[in-house]
Amino acid sequence: MSPTLQPGDGFVLLPDELAGEPEAGDVVVFEAERIGGGGPTTHRIVRETDRGYVTKGDNNDAPDQAGLEPPVQRPQIIGHALQLRGRMVVIPYVGVVAQAVNDGFEALERVLDVVSWRLGGSLPSFRLSYLVTVLFALLFLGESVRGRYLGDRYATRDRDRSRRRQKREQDSFHSVLLALTAIVVLFVTASMVIPGGPQQYDVVASGAGTPAVVPPGEEVGFNHTLGNSNVLPMTVFLDDGENVTLGRQRVELARGDAVNISATMSVPNSVGYHRFFITEHWYLPVLPTRLLAVLYDVHPWAPIVAIDGLIALPYYVLGRYLLFRGPPKRDRSRDAV
Repeated sequence: MSPTLQPGDGFVLLPDELAGEPEAGDVVVFEAERIGGGGPTTHRIVRETDRGYVTKGDNNDAPDQAGLEPPVQRPQIIGHALQLRGRMVVIPYVGVVAQAVNDGFEALERVLDVVSWRLGGSLPSFRLSYLVTVLFALLFLGESVRGRYLGDRYATRDRDRSRRRQKREQDSFHSVLLALTAIVVLFVTASMVIPGGPQQYDVVASGAGTPAVVPPGEEVGFNHTLGNSNVLPMTVFLDDGENVTLGRQRVELARGDAVNISATMSVPNSVGYHRFFITEHWYLPVLPTRLLAVLYDVHPWAPIVAIDGLIALPYYVLGRYLLFRGPPKRDRSRDAV
């Protein structure tokens, strides 16, 4: 994408569900099938055709579809790069910083693996992210206890200084509480977003009539499998793509459940390679199923926002209640006796 993007640069990625309909000139991240062996690719949309979107890197002479990459379908698009006044918002060197942070976490994880092995395997069941959250929580709790019960012992007689110190401590505690709440939201969102996304099925249509191909214009039945590997039950909404019909569009999965959903693909009346998509949307069942369905009809991200708020808001309010009540007040009636 040079000169728009240089090695190490970053950009703000808007989810496809929030960015709206792709247009020519948009810079998108999509799941390529052939470019670089397949995987996420950042290129610009050149134009839209009946078969999909034509994409090209800014430094490339020919579009991706001039090679082996087929036209990009909407479910393949992961997100859109933020643009202001037609120009892409670029964050210099953020990739270098992110790589350094990632290397640091990988080194820390290797150290923790060694420690857990030394402890006889008592830690492998915990992810690094959970361990970091627990450490933050313990530090936060320790600071709050120290500030509440030991603050008066070392406080000066200057009340103005004491008030300023208490205000600084509260601001510090509040920043940590906000950070912990953000971590909770991140984990909750990731548990719903990561399992979902588009699932692709490929069909070759030909008049040869061999078992490996399908005659044009025929319908092909198949099973779409859903497996819940999360530690919590999940509710899954399915969005059938073009020329796909699903037997069920909502499934409730307990922990470890696996369900087969009957589906039918209607092969177009043309020979060649055809792709079909089924998009999965996973949600934690903390809201009534009917409410989840109503929010899902508004937007697939609406249930995620509601669930994040339902979990994060009590966490934040409870944290403020427990940590900002201040030190216990002295009984003035006893002092007067």
